[in-house]
Amino acid sequence: VHVTDTLSATGGIRWTRDAKDGVFAQRRFNAAELLHSDETTPLAITHRKVTWRGGLHWQVLPRVMLYGFYSTGFTSGGFNNTQSTTALGQARVFQPETVSNWEGGVKSSFLDGAVLANVNLFRSTLDDYQSRGFNGIAYTIRNVGALRQQGVEGEFRVRPVRPVTLGVAGTYLDSEFLDFRNAPNLPAFTGTQDLTGKRSTFSPKWQGNAYAQYDGAIGGRGLTWLARFDIQFRSSANIGSDDNADPDTVQS
Repeated sequence: VHVTDTLSATGGIRWTRDAKDGVFAQRRFNAAELLHSDETTPLAITHRKVTWRGGLHWQVLPRVMLYGFYSTGFTSGGFNNTQSTTALGQARVFQPETVSNWEGGVKSSFLDGAVLANVNLFRSTLDDYQSRGFNGIAYTIRNVGALRQQGVEGEFRVRPVRPVTLGVAGTYLDSEFLDFRNAPNLPAFTGTQDLTGKRSTFSPKWQGNAYAQYDGAIGGRGLTWLARFDIQFRSSANIGSDDNADPDTVQS
């Protein structure tokens, strides 16, 4: 909807019905098989979700736009088919993960596109977060508390002369579990731990890249060639398979 010549509003809504069913069947054919038990469990889940999005775009100048929007979404639930020493029954079901997302920023270009500058602020809050953890026998997915991912990202590009393009981009990410009191424990420890206030896995605080590119033409037939140099950076992050803040799975 064009509210004015420079202000527009966008929106959308979606209704989803998500249904899954199956049967988990497990048998012990040998008394020495200690890692699983007999189990036959019918599994079924049905979820109905309404998600939506709304936002504003303001063309402050012909090549400068401010924008902001709010959106919701979800990740489907499902079943854990891992083996267990006891029959897990309906505990094999995990529920959907929902997310609410705020985003806003500015997109701009100057000098007939020779200079481009974009900045974006974002915040995503995930509820019933689907965490992957080791239960002593196998990996399972379960719903745990809430996770917030927020930060700022920027991009700057300049063409000092027609064939040359220089660019740099970066992201700062503030990651925090808002509620994770029953997190998986560290290897060789029993029970759970409280990771509320800690960072999530695969969430580096800083990451970015820079590049330089030269474009050239081959004859007059519309063919082109380019030479490009890229460099990327990412600060340390936990890349472990578990959401357990294991210091041994931190990659520099």
